[in-house]
Amino acid sequence: MLSTNDISPVKTSERYVILDALRGFALLGICMANFPEFSLYTFLSPEAVAAMPTAMADTITRYLLYIFVDGKLGSIPVP
Repeated sequence: MLSTNDISPVKTSERYVILDALRGFALLGICMANFPEFSLYTFLSPEAVAAMPTAMADTITRYLLYIFVDGKLGSIPVP
C-alpha cells in the first residue's frame, strides 16, 4: 500500500500523449453534447430559433451534433 509520502505528479517523460489527446477529445465531445442545454437553446420555441440571424448555421450545427455526438450512443447495441 502506498503512503501519502509516495504520491507525486507524473513526470513528463512518463506521460502518454495519445491518452491525453483522447481524454481531451472525450471532454470536447461531452461539452459539445451539453452546450445546447447550457445555453438554453434547446428550450427556445421554434419561432424564436427561426428569428435568430444564425438560424441556418444553428440548424446545421445541431444536425452535425446529432450525427457525431448524440446519434452515436443510440447505435451501440445493448447486450
